Amino acid sequence: RLADAAAHLDLMSHFAVSFGQLGGHVHRCPADGLDAAVAEACAGRGPVLFDERFARTLGGHEALSWPTCGLDAAATAVVGVVPATAAIASTGSIVVDSDRVGRLVSLLPRVAVFVIDPATIVRLTGDVLRDASRWWPHGLPTNVVLVSGPSRSADIEMSLVVDVHGPGEVHAILAG
Repeated sequence: RLADAAAHLDLMSHFAVSFGQLGGHVHRCPADGLDAAVAEACAGRGPVLFDERFARTLGGHEALSWPTCGLDAAATAVVGVVPATAAIASTGSIVVDSDRVGRLVSLLPRVAVFVIDPATIVRLTGDVLRDASRWWPHGLPTNVVLVSGPSRSADIEMSLVVDVHGPGEVHAILAG
């Protein structure tokens, strides 16, 4: 058991370093501190968009519940909060899928906050794919997305631009 706990801490640390190297921000909190950690990651910016299955309590922030709020209201969101399916330590990637939360919540706002259960951090991308039934017991979802830091593109004149096709700022909250 002690070896398992040490291996788990190693995965969390490896993920935090990898995600940070990609330009992401990592926050750690106990499970009962999740709302405070989400509020900290939102840093006073709002409105905040949540999937209706993952509504949070945020003092002082306008909370928009997707899809109930509608597309026009969702388009005003500055921050989107998304529960992650899993995370990959070696690449600092976060796995999200269409079955757990709408893609719009993670792609539309300028800031994305991903909530990660540390028990879902795996070492390699192949670990997610080989154990697909763990993440999707009822079959694969319509789409699976790997988020590796802020949105960036170098399509135009090979010049790197951040915040083009998605959030320019990303946060990972390791809750638990």
